[in-house]
Amino acid sequence: MASGLKERVERWLREIGYSIEVIPDPSAAWRIQINHPIRSPNKMHIIGPKEADDAVLIAIAAQVSPEHLEGFERLDVDERGAFLWQLRHALNQPPCDYQLLRANGQGVSDPLECPSNLQVSTVRFADGLVTKDDFSRTIGTVYKIWLAGVMVVQERLGGPAPGAGGRFNFKKIGL
Repeated sequence: MASGLKERVERWLREIGYSIEVIPDPSAAWRIQINHPIRSPNKMHIIGPKEADDAVLIAIAAQVSPEHLEGFERLDVDERGAFLWQLRHALNQPPCDYQLLRANGQGVSDPLECPSNLQVSTVRFADGLVTKDDFSRTIGTVYKIWLAGVMVVQERLGGPAPGAGGRFNFKKIGL
């Protein structure tokens, strides 16, 4: 492992004010869950990949609600294409990667298929992750890009209005 990377990440998260939860994950060297923004219900994951001991993966995901899936089914073919283009455009922002997934975790392959899940992530390497400020900004960037995608789904597919505190009818999922 890059010298003390997990410890540095944990220290920075606590200094920023996050409550951290270490999540057992046999597929990762380590996994930490935080709520972002602080004290919100949005679960973000900070992961040390086994394959790259000097890397940190920062990710957030959401499951599309049944109401939104029903909204997608009501769209005609052109509207579906326009929605999916807008969603991809919102999520395809540097420095992040995104995945649109089926309920079984496989990637969406049909260009007009509505995803059941959307995931946004980025990887930072230890040699570039040198300040708490940069780490905090990376967490914020991943969240903002994810939120842009969530807002496209809410705007285009309708469903219930956001609840108290602007919460959308999405189920946050573990990665």
